[in-house]
Amino acid sequence: MARSPMHWALLATLWLTLSSLAAAIQPANPIPEGKAPKNNLESTINHRDTNKFLLRIMPLGASITMGYKSTDGNGYREHIREQLRYEGWQVDMVGSKRNGTMRNNHHEGHIGFRVDQVSQVAEKTIPKQPNLILINAGTNDALQKHSIDSIGTRMNSLITKLFNQINDTTIILSTLLPNKKQPKLVKEINKQYRHLAAVWRAKNARVVLADMSLVREDQLVDGVHPDDYGYKEMASVWWAAIQVAEAEES
Repeated sequence: MARSPMHWALLATLWLTLSSLAAAIQPANPIPEGKAPKNNLESTINHRDTNKFLLRIMPLGASITMGYKSTDGNGYREHIREQLRYEGWQVDMVGSKRNGTMRNNHHEGHIGFRVDQVSQVAEKTIPKQPNLILINAGTNDALQKHSIDSIGTRMNSLITKLFNQINDTTIILSTLLPNKKQPKLVKEINKQYRHLAAVWRAKNARVVLADMSLVREDQLVDGVHPDDYGYKEMASVWWAAIQVAEAEES
């Protein structure tokens, strides 16, 4: 039976409440393992409703961003869009590609693309000036064993480009999902991403780390891509990270 937005919203809220205890102990650290401190949701949603604030979201990455292997082709995108709209946000998903059964199904997810290639295609949607960018990229670097030692540098170049060309945007950088085919390389990539997010946050940049370790290996269809439940877990992590970003802006 499918879970309603209310059901997983309550789960996400409980999760945020528990993680706020850990955040209070180490406030200087980047957000660990997808956990986020709880914020004043009511006041922020009222603010958004009153001012008719529009979120222009660019889902950016490769096949997981596209929603590959999900039964409806939507992946995490429909879940996060529904949750944001349920909480009172106006949402416009932007990108040069369309996939899935959902309305407003634009995205910038390209099958097989590495971080350097994702950086190139991101330029297609930069003119849309998205104010929220969800990045999940690097899995194909691991699968292709492509210069893993410098992937943090490539991701940094992508983030720098986005900040330089898009005014007032917020970037949520996710770690890679568990991966049965290249677990050691994924672990190394995630280490670099955590460090990169910490560096940007130390500069007070609008960067939040979303740690996708919540997704389990048994929620992977082929050892790489999530099943429907795995995509729902991804959406809950994005949602938690978005709340962190909003709390830091208020």
